[in-house]
Amino acid sequence: MAKVNEIPHCVDGEDNIVPMNIEGGTAVDYAAVKIMVVAVDVGHQLIYSTQEQPDSSDYTKWEKVDGKTYLYHAQDSGTTKGGDVTIAAVDAASKTVQYFVENPNQHIDDVRWLPREDLGSPNGMDDFSVVRISNDVNGEVSVIVTSDDAKGKKIWWNYRNPPRTVEKKEKIVPPGADKPIEVTVMVSEPSKKLWSGWVDISGSLQGGFKTMFICNNADGRLVIVGTTAEGFTWVRQQSSKNPYDPDMWSDWVQPGDGDAEGAQYAKPVLDDTGVVSIFANFNGKIYRSRQSEPGSDKWLPWSVPGRPAEVVGAYDVSIDGDGCLFLAALSAADGGTKVYGNREYNTVENKWVGWEWINEVPNADYINLSYNADGSLTCFVLNPGKNTFKRIRQINVNSSEWYAKFKQFPSKIMSFSVTRDLTP
Repeated sequence: MAKVNEIPHCVDGEDNIVPMNIEGGTAVDYAAVKIMVVAVDVGHQLIYSTQEQPDSSDYTKWEKVDGKTYLYHAQDSGTTKGGDVTIAAVDAASKTVQYFVENPNQHIDDVRWLPREDLGSPNGMDDFSVVRISNDVNGEVSVIVTSDDAKGKKIWWNYRNPPRTVEKKEKIVPPGADKPIEVTVMVSEPSKKLWSGWVDISGSLQGGFKTMFICNNADGRLVIVGTTAEGFTWVRQQSSKNPYDPDMWSDWVQPGDGDAEGAQYAKPVLDDTGVVSIFANFNGKIYRSRQSEPGSDKWLPWSVPGRPAEVVGAYDVSIDGDGCLFLAALSAADGGTKVYGNREYNTVENKWVGWEWINEVPNADYINLSYNADGSLTCFVLNPGKNTFKRIRQINVNSSEWYAKFKQFPSKIMSFSVTRDLTP
């Protein structure tokens, strides 16, 4: 049984450790974990589908989260520190952020989701370019949003307040005694105010982001990486282990030793050495900038983990079954889109297998990777022109072999996010 706040280790693939998230130290039986996909379909319905079994290529039919309608692009999913799936989405009518969490007693109540919580809208924002869910150093949920429209252009943060410790009087009967005595005990209770409310963490940034992704430092502090519509990438991270002080954030800096102009889709990921890497697409090539050391706000110059044979567009990065990194990228081809992959097998020495052509799919332009219970990867791709959504799975952990055919989800969707249900 692994603790989810441990960092997986990888040296030339010797240690086959299933990757894990920082989620407050909860013990998780990874053999039972299932991937969950959350999506907004063409009818603005918020829907979800889960693996039928751990490591399966088959998924359950789509089910509605509720009966409301939601904006196409502004949604994300994650988990609580207890392992239940969370969702943040923007209500299409009110333009407010709604938060969902799985019912911890769903197997008894036969109700999958608790009633949604209305987080409102930061300062009247009515257009969202990105909504993200993450977990802080204590495993509590944070929702971070941004807008790159003329009205918004800020980064807003709303975090779930941690439980409070209170004194309570209780009566107990000591061993060998006949009468109870009153004792004072310290107990944990939910905060009187569940959410912080929207906090502006834009700092010196003069605008919002077109794309934005969140990860954790090795010690759990949040790291925000965003790219503007003009192609500038910025990174900011919490500078203290006090995760609830809005002033304890570092200044915005550019990765790549201060050289991040022209980057697209910049994404951070924590590797097995405890160092955050930021990947970005520069003119069809994937570059990487790493922290100079775990937790540092200094970023090394850009490097290139090999070059695929063709220009690539959308990409994703994930940890694999050894806790090392895996890149997947899309490249337009005659009549379709090629999917390329590149696996790192030694993080300390920056060794990669090299780019390989995994498969081909009709006209995809969004890709996401997630790992299965056994550490093998599943690749999800979306064709926004036809709203078709497909998946393909790696045959074994760290294998260069993938199944020959993509499997298609039945419904037409506009956007999706992927997480893992740690309490299936």
